[in-house]
Amino acid sequence: MALLLLTRPHLHWLYPPLFLLWANLHAGVAFGGVVLVVAALAAIVTEARGGWRAVACRSCASVHWALITLLSGLATVLNPLGFGLWWYILDSFGDTTRTYLSEWQPPNLDWPASYPFFGLVALTLAAVLVCWRSWRGQRDWTLLLLALLFGWLGFRSMRHTAFFAVVAAPLLSRPFREWQPLAKQPGARRWANGALLAGLFCGSALIVGRAWAAMPAQPLSGALVAAVRRCPGTLFNTYDTGGPLIWQVPERAVFVDNRQDPYPADLLFRAALAEQQGAYEELFAHYNVHCALVPAAGPLAQALRRDSWQALFQDDTLVVMQAADAR
Repeated sequence: MALLLLTRPHLHWLYPPLFLLWANLHAGVAFGGVVLVVAALAAIVTEARGGWRAVACRSCASVHWALITLLSGLATVLNPLGFGLWWYILDSFGDTTRTYLSEWQPPNLDWPASYPFFGLVALTLAAVLVCWRSWRGQRDWTLLLLALLFGWLGFRSMRHTAFFAVVAAPLLSRPFREWQPLAKQPGARRWANGALLAGLFCGSALIVGRAWAAMPAQPLSGALVAAVRRCPGTLFNTYDTGGPLIWQVPERAVFVDNRQDPYPADLLFRAALAEQQGAYEELFAHYNVHCALVPAAGPLAQALRRDSWQALFQDDTLVVMQAADAR
């Protein structure tokens, strides 16, 4: 939405309320702030290259974008955390726990999920070079700078590759601008575009709907949930199962979950090491753990079986285990 409004000056008044809503929904509002800051910088650079004297005769885009950025930034402060939202965002850059999460890993050639990003970067670079002489104006420089910035972020983390894809879309369309035939009937073209979009929407909805229908109604089976409920003592669970447990067994306190922020980094590290290496003794003794929901074929489940823990229930992926001395 922040990108969509760039070329619609008559709708720029929507930026502050958009950022107000965004800040109260997700910390990703920071990426919207990046769009506005880059747009303001691009306006300043464009006007400087064109000469300030020439700009003085018409509306000053740099002042316009600076004002929009300021008002939108102030709107983000109107949230339960106030300025604390931005301190949280800044602190997240130094969060070492994210280096152990797959979504925060950088793309690499050994990870097939990285290949679409690499291909998109190559295509975008080719499109930019082919049309290099046609890039001009504040909007074009904004897109180019955002592509560089989000491309750099994408190479640092798979999580950020989606932002690069959004910016790359208008850049990839530029080589086809000159080849696009003019429709003799603009009205017919609009109807055709509308029909195409409707078809894409219906097709996407059908694919997603079928995928959802194939998924189980709940991530944890009823028998597994029942076993967790009757398992006494403090419960240990893995990073991936914390969310489903909160949803399906709200009366049981989870050990960790994939929100990650509420938990100390040391606890997340120790829980991950226990899951991946099976070295659980010190951690479980420290927190008096007598019940565990863990991957059925993982090192931790094997270590617990070796130490005479009892399996209360096991399905294809998970097992609920109880300590021999649990009461």
